[in-house]
Amino acid sequence: MGGASAEAMAILHETLATQPTASAHYTLALVYQDLHEHTLAIENYRSAIAANPNFIEAYNNLALVLEVEGQIDDAIRTLTAAVHIQPAYYSGVVNLGRLHRRQHAYKLAYDHFLKASSLQPDAVMPRVELGRLSLELNDSALARHWLASALGLQPDNPQAHRLLGRCRMIEGQAELAYTHLQRAIALGLKQPGVMAEFADACALTGRIAESRSGYARALVLKPTLLRAIINEALTLPMVYDSQEHLLAERHRFARNLESLIASTARFRQRPPGEIVAAVRRTNFFLAYQGMNDRDLQVKYGAFVQELIAGNRLLPSIQPIRHESTRGKLRIGFASRYFKTCTVGKYFQSWITRLDKSRFEIFVYAFETAPDQLTRTIQNAADTFRPIRGDTAEAAAAILNDALDLLVYPEIGMDPLTYLLACQRLAPVQCCGWGHPVTTGLSTIDYFISCAGMEPDHAQEQYSERLVLLPGIGTVYDPPGRIVARQRADFGLPDDRVLYLVPQSLFKLHPDNDALFVRLLSRCERALLVLFKDHYPANTERYLNRLESRLHAAGLNIDDKVRLLEPCSHEDYLSINALCDVMLDSLHWSGGNTTLDALASGLPIVTLPGEFMRGRQTAAMLNLIGVPNLVVENEEDYLALAVELGVKPERCRALRSKILEGVPQLFKGDTVIHALEAFFQEAWQRSHATRFPSPAVEGETGQSGYAG
Repeated sequence: MGGASAEAMAILHETLATQPTASAHYTLALVYQDLHEHTLAIENYRSAIAANPNFIEAYNNLALVLEVEGQIDDAIRTLTAAVHIQPAYYSGVVNLGRLHRRQHAYKLAYDHFLKASSLQPDAVMPRVELGRLSLELNDSALARHWLASALGLQPDNPQAHRLLGRCRMIEGQAELAYTHLQRAIALGLKQPGVMAEFADACALTGRIAESRSGYARALVLKPTLLRAIINEALTLPMVYDSQEHLLAERHRFARNLESLIASTARFRQRPPGEIVAAVRRTNFFLAYQGMNDRDLQVKYGAFVQELIAGNRLLPSIQPIRHESTRGKLRIGFASRYFKTCTVGKYFQSWITRLDKSRFEIFVYAFETAPDQLTRTIQNAADTFRPIRGDTAEAAAAILNDALDLLVYPEIGMDPLTYLLACQRLAPVQCCGWGHPVTTGLSTIDYFISCAGMEPDHAQEQYSERLVLLPGIGTVYDPPGRIVARQRADFGLPDDRVLYLVPQSLFKLHPDNDALFVRLLSRCERALLVLFKDHYPANTERYLNRLESRLHAAGLNIDDKVRLLEPCSHEDYLSINALCDVMLDSLHWSGGNTTLDALASGLPIVTLPGEFMRGRQTAAMLNLIGVPNLVVENEEDYLALAVELGVKPERCRALRSKILEGVPQLFKGDTVIHALEAFFQEAWQRSHATRFPSPAVEGETGQSGYAG
């Protein structure tokens, strides 16, 4: 203690000996607080309050020292008393909110920061905290409101930009997230977690080099940050520069995965929450490389399952046995995509058309903004549970319903769904083909697919037992009415042959390039019609790749390619009707896009791939009686595409044939009966033993499906 401090202390003690006032105790407490003598500071703050029960500042400072000492409950009681005495005490209200947030009492914290905001309408901090707490309460729209209002008062607030970036990521607007997180870092917010979030946004917007640099910067700041370690190792580009680039990235992924697996024991020492955050991801873009992913998926699945084994946030569960008192099987469906999107439209019939006299239906909708399709599914379910919490909350909701079978329409698109699928939450667990590649997870017993879309020996491509439904495996609602439009409405020329390629640009494997270039070279009037990606970096990267191939062939991209903006579904259907031919993409064919094209009568040239994901269009064309649009090799693909472009009369005949057969795609009672039979048999097979049967080569069942 310095001389001045010692002298001040002596004077205060002398004063207290003769005049034990609240002010003297308070001043002495401040000195002890500065000296980190917390026990003596607490004693004197309490004495000040005893001498003056309305001494608001003493309550506040006492609470701050109690917080430092880890006595959070006492600190909250102290501030609550202060705010009771003086309800408009801003500092007390703010600190109460902060302490409740620290205790994860987010609703109480929100209420206090809301009050603080009303006490000081021009204060930025309460609005930032209201945004943070809204995110904790799983309300991104409310978070966006508060954070935008904070930036309205202080445009360069780094925390508001960081949190708004996180908010936009949750809402699937990664480009806006990228902008806000980049701004937060520029304003000096350079913690490892912020760097990792920025890298995530870079990856989702196609900025792969910037993403890897972001993860590397995060790891410089915190070398043990597991989320950055895993994502830096396994993040893949969305669009490749070439086939050589694709192969190099696949090799990098496989090499890094082996390295991660070798470090599993070390990674398991990280805190449980950090582990869950690190593995809440998917290998979504791996399947677009056009190769057999079974081995890589199995290795990655085992890695994740080993990391979370015994994690208290994801309790280890044994299969549940449930005897329904009503004699019905309890079937659960869990997804983020119970809304108007490809997965929602594909699989709603699995829920809405099940025989409710035989099945009790539970639906778990993860963070889904409801629309009409959501409401249709909700009305069909016996129990509909919107889930906006974390992984443990979602798992608990499913476990509490004691299901007989749990169905994920997709596994591999949504991180929450993937992490849940790593757990045993029901005796029988199934995956649909919403993301048509094996999960590689030991906890998924069956992969439900379509007989017409799978190649011979398809079981070899799956770690799950493969189940094959008839037809297209679902009952799909026909697209809406197609509005007659003119080509000029979309900036398309009347004097060109329009070849539509409607797939997302990341679906266009480099192998497609040579076919497109050869077609554009051979058909002088050909114009390739594509759609821009939602993220400009992907569009730029793809166009650079295609332009280099066109330039090498002496072609001008501006003359041969027309790029359209993303549009409404109604406009999209009209564009289909205005084009001459659809070129199906190699390795990953159209699915929803094919159904839309066929509903408009648009001829599609397709070359079936090695895997189900590259054979969907072929199955649909065969089903409607137009197998002559399915070719066997690239030369036949090119010849047929050129012929259709130069022989409009052939296109017209095919349109009539397609429209005549297309109703077959939208029939499906047989499909649902087969699905019901599978559910019943899978449950009986599981019920006969403690665990479901292991994956084996399938055999044809007697119930209308191949199991």
